[in-house]
Amino acid sequence: EKHPSLQNNRHNPGAPINLRSVPFSAINRMIQNYVDIHLPQYPCVSENAVNEILDRIQHQDLKDPNALPIHHVPTDAGLGHFEYFVLLIALAISAMTLTWKADYQARVASESFYNAAVKHLQAMTDHSEIQALQISLLLAHYAHMCPERVDNWTCISNAVRIVLNLGLYLECNQLVQGEPYQRSVLFWVAYGMERSLCTNLRLPLSFPEEAITVKVGFPDDPVAL
Repeated sequence: EKHPSLQNNRHNPGAPINLRSVPFSAINRMIQNYVDIHLPQYPCVSENAVNEILDRIQHQDLKDPNALPIHHVPTDAGLGHFEYFVLLIALAISAMTLTWKADYQARVASESFYNAAVKHLQAMTDHSEIQALQISLLLAHYAHMCPERVDNWTCISNAVRIVLNLGLYLECNQLVQGEPYQRSVLFWVAYGMERSLCTNLRLPLSFPEEAITVKVGFPDDPVAL
């Protein structure tokens, strides 16, 4: 099933980028930019998760001459379409903030990374509700910079729906170690994005303050998202 943000996407996408055509040093530099600049503002996935995906792709997929094109079935790195989507949308976000170096090239690269990310999103057949939330938040982050490609409102609305379904706005102490941290982080990212959008558009909020019981503070030893 297509992600809601893709249902009415009027943008005519170009060819997705082949990661093997990009020097790994450039990929690494863009991911480092994403981790240093963007992730602290929008922690949709953990830094450990992003670095692990990058490491596994570097040492296996990018060096395997017999591997299928990266926008097809994942290969020996053991990564699925979700992990490739995370990496590619992070590259798309990062590229948009490098326009001061070479504006046109950065925008073209960002669009190519985004188109490749969409290929993986369309190929995804199974994912958890938490992963679906992360996808919506990552797309909403990208939509902040490229509203002509992704509908911000649709992404945030879908994220809010998942948050409400999972009750992420409620304090929960009976979960496995690490899960409360992930639930809390993702709730507050969705909360901030929705508050910002609704304030700008003068729309009612989905989360009344009195209904929120999940704490803002996080454990000292979080588990990777």
